[in-house]
Amino acid sequence: MGAFALLTSFWFFLLGPLVLAALLGWRVPRYRKLGARGVLGYLVFQLTLTAVALALVAHLAQTRVLMCELPFVTWFVIGWHFAWLSWQHVLSRLRVPSVRHALTAFVFVPVLGAALLTHRCKWGDGRDPQSTQQLPFATLRLVGEGGSVLEGWFIASAGARRTIAVFPGAGANKGNFVWFVGPLVDQGYNVAIFDLHAHGGSSGWLTTWGIREAGDVRAVVRWLKRERAQQAEKVVALGSSQGAMAVALAAADEPAIDAVVLDSPFVSHRQWAHDHAAAIPWLGPLLADVLLLAMSAWTSTDFFTPSAASAVAALAPRPVMIIHGDDDTWMPRSYSQALFDAARGPRELWFGPGGHSTIVTAEPANYGARVRLFLEETLGAREPTPATATAPR
Repeated sequence: MGAFALLTSFWFFLLGPLVLAALLGWRVPRYRKLGARGVLGYLVFQLTLTAVALALVAHLAQTRVLMCELPFVTWFVIGWHFAWLSWQHVLSRLRVPSVRHALTAFVFVPVLGAALLTHRCKWGDGRDPQSTQQLPFATLRLVGEGGSVLEGWFIASAGARRTIAVFPGAGANKGNFVWFVGPLVDQGYNVAIFDLHAHGGSSGWLTTWGIREAGDVRAVVRWLKRERAQQAEKVVALGSSQGAMAVALAAADEPAIDAVVLDSPFVSHRQWAHDHAAAIPWLGPLLADVLLLAMSAWTSTDFFTPSAASAVAALAPRPVMIIHGDDDTWMPRSYSQALFDAARGPRELWFGPGGHSTIVTAEPANYGARVRLFLEETLGAREPTPATATAPR
């Protein structure tokens, strides 16, 4: 993480609300009348509101609220509330409404959007392989390239010498992606599933939508090759959405990744942002670029250059399989087609039933069978092994 990212994170999470509160109290007389009781009431209200909102999201996503996250998320919300009040106070001196609206749309909204998109609230695992599929697993922790501690699960198959490493999408943790385990494990394959940094049980607070997360993928694959050598003679990296971008970028310069599976991928951050912003006539692309510029500043990361298509083109002669849901409303089919067209080595493109990252739940048996068949055809036949999961070591 760059120095600017460290500075901005520290400013927002610790100093931001205090500085803005002091400025509001100094410049806006009505806020000075709140008193200690009013301030305490405001803090309790924000804490309660945040707790209720997190509990609702956790229930819908079938995850767990991490209580250590509650004060950070509350402080983040308070900071942005104060920022909005300060922004309104500054703009109140401008008498032309159109100027106020333009400044808000092209300055405040993109900066706020960038902060929301790059600062993650982490969720605890609500499910695991044992509770959902009666599969024993081991919890692993290792250090990523940027120093983050990465947490994952390893599900072993008796005698298997190949491992499929799974990397979830943005906002999701390994518990959300536990349904990838059953269809892929056994029949000669172990499965490792890891939280990318700033997600789940892994450390960190900033996410870059697959760019810096590529270092997490490389770290996991190298660890598997080193520490689980007999179980990871071949390592297949499978990523979904953000995880797909991370896998593609990692595999482009990490020869230890023997094959790649990209589920619900996107080609580039700029293309994805522009496509979704196209709903806003004329100004959409400009707003998208301002948003990406703010995200780049927040994280000291270039969001304009990385391309999964360029990365996939560099994978040859290693095989790449691309999977896309027919009902995916987040990623157009053209993204997966473009990545398939970019591949120069063994490749396969499967448009299957389901939405974004959900083919595996729509057709789990078919999902596992098609992935394994592709790997057998491109990596070579594996040695026969008992089709039973074993207790992890």
